[in-house]
Amino acid sequence: MRTFLLAFVLVGMAWGQDDSVARNSLVGIKQLEVSVADLNQDIDADGLHVYDLRTDAELALRKAGLRVIPDGETNVAQGWPMLQIDMISLPRGEDGLYTFSIRAEMRQAVSLTRPPERVVFATTWSTWYVGHVGKNNARDVRSSVLDLVNQFLNAWLAANGK
Repeated sequence: MRTFLLAFVLVGMAWGQDDSVARNSLVGIKQLEVSVADLNQDIDADGLHVYDLRTDAELALRKAGLRVIPDGETNVAQGWPMLQIDMISLPRGEDGLYTFSIRAEMRQAVSLTRPPERVVFATTWSTWYVGHVGKNNARDVRSSVLDLVNQFLNAWLAANGK
């Protein structure tokens, strides 16, 4: 049991909503907004910063051919697509580790087809990752965030026949 638990702690665990229905919701997206939520002050002090996560995500999206709507510009893209990245981190006492959870999700306007018909903002694609990192390696979480962005890009590319 200890061996299994140790492997889980070092590797982490991922899951999400990435099926054909979720991927179909990505068809036609050519531009999107990126939002990265504020981080825990402790992990920020240990070297992981929102600016770095946002820059990494935006660069990957641009390289894949998506236009990233600049911060402060109104999102006028059809359907208001937004890649939302959230991270929760908790220092684990004296052992020098953080437990963290990262969620990347595509949020956009969707139409309800039942009366009364409405347009609502909803998550249409998502992925999660949970893991642990040493306080001295907090910046290494950037690669986990980029992995989730790349999962989104793989789904987007597949949905758009690229």
